Amino acid sequence: MTISVSFPCEPKLVGLLRLEVSWLCAQADWPVDATEDLLLVVSEIAGVCLAAAQDPGAILHADIDANAEYVRLAFRVPSTAEPVPVDPLVTTIVGALSDEYDIVRDDGELRAWVRKLRPA
Repeated sequence: MTISVSFPCEPKLVGLLRLEVSWLCAQADWPVDATEDLLLVVSEIAGVCLAAAQDPGAILHADIDANAEYVRLAFRVPSTAEPVPVDPLVTTIVGALSDEYDIVRDDGELRAWVRKLRPA
């Protein structure tokens, strides 16, 4: 199942994104521990996206794809500023709690994606 969510780049709205990820993981019957890992990843990646958004009216777009085998999250936000350095702690957390991820700035947008396989 896939959903797309878009909302203004305000930290208080990241909870909505976490709620959507949690709901999709529940629908795909994911283990609670793996879901909690993904929620932490969502918070970290969303923080990077919010930091990169320079326009106060910028919109964060997120696509969430969850099924019995994997969850894939894709984020994008307009970012015309110089690349924002990503805190090494963020890369450590995201790297430890996901199977694959990338954060890139391309064509005036910051894009990030994360993929986590269902634990055996």
